[in-house]
Amino acid sequence: MRKRLTILSIILLVFAVSVPAYAQNVDLGVSMGSEGIRGFYLGISNYYRVPEREVAVVRERGVHYNDLPVVFFIAARAHVAPGVIVDLRLGG
Repeated sequence: MRKRLTILSIILLVFAVSVPAYAQNVDLGVSMGSEGIRGFYLGISNYYRVPEREVAVVRERGVHYNDLPVVFFIAARAHVAPGVIVDLRLGG
């Protein structure tokens, strides 16, 4: 475990040193705050062509935000409403 942590630290250090100063601002597409979460919901809404409110409702039902794209992906592939997938997920 200690060896892995040391190797990971070295890799991160090399990456941080090798990145030019102009590239220090990296946008990973996720930002926190009310506008960032809304943007995340909007992105899922646009990609899966569902209302943004439906994405928020699924999140409010207790689905972790990391699982939201999975819920909508499975729902689209299975041709069912996202609520069906949420019920199965939350039901165990």
